[in-house]
Amino acid sequence: MNQSPLSAISDTKLLSDIKNLVCKEHELTARIIDHLAEIEKRKLYSDLKYRSLFEYFKSQ
Repeated sequence: MNQSPLSAISDTKLLSDIKNLVCKEHELTARIIDHLAEIEKRKLYSDLKYRSLFEYFKSQ
């Protein structure tokens, strides 16, 4: 069985990495929500013949 690259790093590094990754994930989630809000505000999905943002994303 091949060893996972994560199994080769130290506990300290692993814990540090997960903190950084979670921080980045939170930042990306906030940016995605901001973008979705602006798309909704502009009703950009309507220009593409969708009745809602939800309907637009379901089709993607």
